[in-house]
Amino acid sequence: MKINEIIKNINEIIEEAVKDKIFLVYLIITLTVVFLGLVLNLGKLEFMVLILVINISLVSYVVFSLLEDEKRKLKMGAILILNFFLSMIIGYLLFCTKPKFSLPLLWQRIGDSQSHIYLFCLLLIPILVVLLKILFKKGRALTGGIASGHVAYSVSVLILTMNAFQGKGYLYFLLLFTVGIVAYSRVKSLSTWSLGAKITLGSLVVSASLLVVLRSINMQIPIVLIIAQIVLVLLTIKGLNSKKTHCIPEIFWGSLIGALTFFILMLF
Repeated sequence: MKINEIIKNINEIIEEAVKDKIFLVYLIITLTVVFLGLVLNLGKLEFMVLILVINISLVSYVVFSLLEDEKRKLKMGAILILNFFLSMIIGYLLFCTKPKFSLPLLWQRIGDSQSHIYLFCLLLIPILVVLLKILFKKGRALTGGIASGHVAYSVSVLILTMNAFQGKGYLYFLLLFTVGIVAYSRVKSLSTWSLGAKITLGSLVVSASLLVVLRSINMQIPIVLIIAQIVLVLLTIKGLNSKKTHCIPEIFWGSLIGALTFFILMLF
């Protein structure tokens, strides 16, 4: 299956999920609970139980929503209600032994770990882009829209890398070069790449990002940022070979959303 077909399918899945308000609430709760689990340092076994419970809950609701026979739907509804209460009990047992929850404590726990801060930024920025597209009803979740998600993500990674590698000017330049390629590859009004340009720029981006990743490993930079760099390489290579979908103002808004990473870092 081609990457464009995968993106198309993901767009359709997200659009269907947004239409179903209950399922959307499920997803928001899921993301919140998983993030809390990471911040409050759940153990491996606890996390496995948490993910299992989440999957059972989501699958139960999907099966319930697909049923058309009324009797079967009533039975599945009863199971769904039971599953809800069991999930609440398991969630309580998992989190009750952790420090008493409060927003100041949560904020402190995020700020105490560089990995948590980076993860928070890298999750928040794409979510903001998708929410804006849904709110303004412009574009699809992963393509087009009021702001470029590719640019927002690449700017966010650039700022996080600058925070991690303070004083490493040559790394900033390499990543700024990558951000420029990502932005250029998304603008409809600009000329497309020739095959030679794609190969040359792709090679430069991979080499630059590999250097950043190797430096990250040597300096014991959080694994979250290393993964983010790899994802940025994949986005850049995809951008060189995909259809341009944005105008310049949408690139600007994407850059602005990505720049929110700087203010998030300032808060911590």
